[in-house]
Amino acid sequence: MKVKKVLALFLVLVFCTMAFAGCEKSKKVVEQWAYPHDEEKAILSFYKDGSAEFDGKSYKRYEIANNVITLFGDNDEKVEMTYVDQDDKRFLFRTMIYHYNKDYGSDSSKVQGVWETDDNFSFEFTEKGTFLEDGVLPGYYYVDEEKGTITLMYNDPIDDTVIYYSLENGDMIVEYPWPLIKMGK
Repeated sequence: MKVKKVLALFLVLVFCTMAFAGCEKSKKVVEQWAYPHDEEKAILSFYKDGSAEFDGKSYKRYEIANNVITLFGDNDEKVEMTYVDQDDKRFLFRTMIYHYNKDYGSDSSKVQGVWETDDNFSFEFTEKGTFLEDGVLPGYYYVDEEKGTITLMYNDPIDDTVIYYSLENGDMIVEYPWPLIKMGK
């Protein structure tokens, strides 16, 4: 008799676990976005319950207003990203912080020089108007200080890209547009 009770309790626990796991999977999706190079994997998801997921991380709630997506996480965490819809793509401007590499010069008040992130992304801007992105993507660049933009014109068959930037205390804060496509179309 005791074995039957233990087995019954075990089965109840298994079914409860399956039911709770199923609830998470059955979140109602409002919309999902993916990178064009990986169309099957959502990078940004919005749910009917007001929650969101971005880049593998869950957020309690989100707001979308005036072309800005704001994600709210735990401990007052807040992530804001500007976006622009163009044709069938959404360009999401992700903020990245590049640190000036003093090994290549001493003037971090100009764009020229080598800039690196903690995640090994980099830009090298020369005085001749050329750049090298991440050590592999060369091209020419144009700085519009008034608008706070850098136009990147790649040598490779990549569309010209406009990034927003600001220089602060030896850092370059960059808003780089990542193209997304809507899933389920």
